[in-house]
Amino acid sequence: GHAGAGHAGAGHAGAGHAGGAERVVVAIRLRPNPGGRLPVVRHEGGTNVVLVREHNRFAFDFVYGPEVGQERIYRDLGAPILAHALRGYHGTILAYGQTGSGKTFTMLGGEDATPDQLAESAGIVPRLSRELFKLLDAERASSGENGARVLVSCSFLEIYNEVLYDLLASGEGRGEGRGERQAPQLEIREAAAGGVRVHGLVDAPVGSKRDIL
Repeated sequence: GHAGAGHAGAGHAGAGHAGGAERVVVAIRLRPNPGGRLPVVRHEGGTNVVLVREHNRFAFDFVYGPEVGQERIYRDLGAPILAHALRGYHGTILAYGQTGSGKTFTMLGGEDATPDQLAESAGIVPRLSRELFKLLDAERASSGENGARVLVSCSFLEIYNEVLYDLLASGEGRGEGRGERQAPQLEIREAAAGGVRVHGLVDAPVGSKRDIL
């Protein structure tokens, strides 16, 4: 999402697989500057460089000014991760920034974003979900009954004060009316096949973008 040093920007990290080697891509997205205040961080136009307090220059893989829309963000950062995932590689998109810096806007979208229609403000998650099922539907149509069977599932996990909450489990989360309920004990374990798994986390099958959102 957007990050905010002063009233400035945000960080995305995308981990994917490119050219046979793993790589991490770091992008900075600057949010609009409210109230006409002088920005602490600004984009050096036409480059992938940000200036901090006009003195320190930092280069990243991508730098986006406030004028850059959601579609461009998805095409640069979300679409490549999806393409690698469909080729069998793990992919991660991490939005990092302080409270109110725009992480939710970048990942999910604005208030006009709905599960049924892809609004202009729709973020990475709805855009990636739509493209995922469009590609799977096209693959099924071309392969027919002889094609591979693909199962898509979704989990929704929150970590708050070092406690894991399964947001798809009944009564979970730390929202209003749920704080006194006893959360099932979730544990992070190394999987036998490699990698890390959260034991006991709900893994719900989904068949459309609407199911995810």
